[in-house]
Amino acid sequence: MAQGTWKPRGKRGNAPANMELISRAKDMLGEAEQRHVIKWEWVKGHSGDIWNERAEQLADEGREMSTSPTEAPKRREREPKPKGNPPGDLRTVGGVRGVSYAANETRRVRLSQTRWGCLNRRATPQIVRRKDIETLVRKAREEIMEDRRRGIVTEEEARASVAKVSRCGVELGEKKIQQGEWKKWRSKRFTRSKECVTNANGLEQIVITHGEETKGMHGKGGVAGTWEDAVAKLFAAGTPEEEGSRMRSTTWYVYSEVGRMLYEAGHVTGSREYSDTIDPFQWPEKLREAAFWGIGTELDDSSAYPRALLAMTRDTGACAQFVREKETIMREYGKLMLPGSEWEEQKKCVKQAVNAIDMDGGIDAWKTKFPASKYPRAIKTLKNTSVKDSAGMDFSMDKYRETQLAATKSIEKGATRMI
Repeated sequence: MAQGTWKPRGKRGNAPANMELISRAKDMLGEAEQRHVIKWEWVKGHSGDIWNERAEQLADEGREMSTSPTEAPKRREREPKPKGNPPGDLRTVGGVRGVSYAANETRRVRLSQTRWGCLNRRATPQIVRRKDIETLVRKAREEIMEDRRRGIVTEEEARASVAKVSRCGVELGEKKIQQGEWKKWRSKRFTRSKECVTNANGLEQIVITHGEETKGMHGKGGVAGTWEDAVAKLFAAGTPEEEGSRMRSTTWYVYSEVGRMLYEAGHVTGSREYSDTIDPFQWPEKLREAAFWGIGTELDDSSAYPRALLAMTRDTGACAQFVREKETIMREYGKLMLPGSEWEEQKKCVKQAVNAIDMDGGIDAWKTKFPASKYPRAIKTLKNTSVKDSAGMDFSMDKYRETQLAATKSIEKGATRMI
């Protein structure tokens, strides 16, 4: 065909097949020859040549994409698939697929950030065999085709994801590319930075009175030591302002290792961030108060989450009632949940229940931290329970949970990306 001497011939007197495709291919070749000098070189098939392998993958994609989305794609006979997942496959991270924002393989691939992430695998220092890479490529492509067959993605989306998977598979066949991917993984990937202004005078005073305390540190806020150590580290990293009365510093954040893997593979569009440098926002309450005295408002333990949700949704029901009557509701529910216990223990129990509901958890998720074996007098369930607030109005955890779930759906509907 390249020389212009090949002529398609049909079988047993029939017209040649795929004449339209052949005609289009010859036209495209003619256009290319007008703009470029094309040199033809024969290479042995299946011999490891990178571009020959790429051509075969493109041919397979074209064949599979031409299949009707309502029919299962017809595939040539393959070797039996190995049991389990290839080493490093992110499907081994428990429960990921069930909670992923990218609810199908096609969109997961589109959201992936790295070559290995595209193939749903984490980077490793060991060179991965081409055979294992091909297994990952095949698995991703088959799942993309299943998405298309089910009609949950468009043909254009499927084509783009298959092409991305194939390209990453070909590129990762080169040792240097794999080494480069590992080098990138070893380097820190900062998600954002935050400017922080603290009260230097307030911190100097608390160091004098409580400098030897270690309560609440344990590595939090970038320090594992005393409060004096934390303040010294902040001062060393910061820049004095307003004649030394204030200190400005920068806190950098990263994802956890698992969070980064899931983000780079496209399973999620964001993950919980952790400070990689000194972070006064994570210090214990008393030290935090000294750091932000006269600068910011302390919201910890002041219903920060329900208040934020209330501002976003303008709720006038259970969420608004909880924020307005928090102290009374927590005390009444504390008595109901852990009868006979001290208030501090009851308070922890109610906070555990409310925090779980705020995160769209189950109404009885609190029982994992307050099991019947340790708290035999604890209430069995919060379902169908209610208490009176200071105005004599009923407050129900069932209603509160319904409000939170409805708010989540409302926010999700209006968000362009779930983070």
